[in-house]
Amino acid sequence: MRGPNLVVLAPQVFDLLVYLIRHRERMVSKDELINAIWGGRAVSDAALTTRVYVARTAIGDSGRKQKYIKTLARRGVRFVGQVEEIRASPNGRSPTGLVASRGSPRGETDGPSICVFAFTHTYPDRGSVALGELVSEQVRIELTRRRWLKVAAAVEGEQNFVGTPAITAPRAQDCRYRLRGSVNHHISGRCRVSAEVVETWSGVDIWGERYDTSCADGLRSQRLIADAIARGAAAEILARELSRALGTKPDDLGAWEAYQLGIWHMSGCNSNTIDAAQHLFQQSVDLDPHFSSAHSALAWAHMMAASIYSKVTVAAGCELARPLVMRAIALDDADPEPRARLALLSFLNGDVESAIEGAETVLSVKPDCASALGVRGAAYIAAGRRAQGRNSIRMFLRLSPNDPVRPVRLTQLATSHYLDGDYEEAARIAKHTTQRFPQHPYAYRWLAAAQGQLGRVEEASAALEALRTRWPNSFEMYVARQPPSYCIGEFKPMLAGLQKAHLSI
Repeated sequence: MRGPNLVVLAPQVFDLLVYLIRHRERMVSKDELINAIWGGRAVSDAALTTRVYVARTAIGDSGRKQKYIKTLARRGVRFVGQVEEIRASPNGRSPTGLVASRGSPRGETDGPSICVFAFTHTYPDRGSVALGELVSEQVRIELTRRRWLKVAAAVEGEQNFVGTPAITAPRAQDCRYRLRGSVNHHISGRCRVSAEVVETWSGVDIWGERYDTSCADGLRSQRLIADAIARGAAAEILARELSRALGTKPDDLGAWEAYQLGIWHMSGCNSNTIDAAQHLFQQSVDLDPHFSSAHSALAWAHMMAASIYSKVTVAAGCELARPLVMRAIALDDADPEPRARLALLSFLNGDVESAIEGAETVLSVKPDCASALGVRGAAYIAAGRRAQGRNSIRMFLRLSPNDPVRPVRLTQLATSHYLDGDYEEAARIAKHTTQRFPQHPYAYRWLAAAQGQLGRVEEASAALEALRTRWPNSFEMYVARQPPSYCIGEFKPMLAGLQKAHLSI
């Protein structure tokens, strides 16, 4: 138990913790632990180290602090915390009010961490050794570009840390995840690169993949493999972190968990989940005022609540968002996301050229920043550079397939085709968007306008009526009267389509 909570542990970890406490008056050697916990069976040092790590985590300790479980180098382990023995209750029951923990032990609220180990080699010839060194180094570099992830490197028993200006790298033994890989060189001159990510506390493999290449391939091929490993690992870690956050009681949420849940609610793409997202991002900011991503996300939620769900005017949403964006930039000047949000602010305020300039500044540093690509695409379309806008938005859609802004960008694709007179394609994309995101209001007016231009009066009427009845605020903001300045150039062409369907506004 930790406070009122039951902490679920694997049997061997529990047995190890009990054994150390019962023999706390002395050091316990590695051989003694193996004999007591594993019955003398042969186990690796890594197995023992992992279970000591999990035991520490369960009681609020760490390899860095060692305030309860102390490791004596090359000798053994000792429990050094203060212990009070209490007699069990007469009925043998646990104290009342206990709640079982559904997630893994909570880590720090500033996000997950991963230790990247040097890739091993089954047959250490020159080609596979060189490839392994290049790939493992490149994987570490790619992972450090995920600014929410702390990265530590472990090479041949030594710890070498890789970090960013805003994030201090963790100690390898304290990392929440571990990435290991190997390179196998075949006679044919082909190499197979394998990689896997293990959750440290549970020992569960959460991701793994194999990649085949020629050991003689150039650096570009090797970097592609490293990038694929980093993307796959990062995606699964985020999914695991979300699962942890969902399994955490509301009162126990840290800044990172609240932020993760906020992103999850944003992905709901409807007017109800945006309220929950705003609340969670604000909670994250309150818990950690120095968490740049939480400030940026809260600003983004304010802008979406205004421009998409019409909960407040766009001007009011931007007014709420601006100080949060500026604070996020001040906290982490090297993070591209707040600067992409700043470009979005310019766009929503009607300053299209500043939006393009801001997005391109971000992309000059980070060409694969999906947020900046999306803003640039929207701004290009508003500026009349519609073919360029479509290219930029398609890049956004490829890079960020599950982005909460996906229905907005799809609608902007439909808008660009509509303004080019391709009403059939506009109707197709808008219809797909309303079917894929039925609770998202943005595409309905363009579906109605495109169907009106095509003479499909019944379909146009149904789409507009859905917007009018289900999202009256959005209908009022974008159809019934002159819209915000950022989309004023689209207003008359849209009305022309509605009028062709004889729809009353």
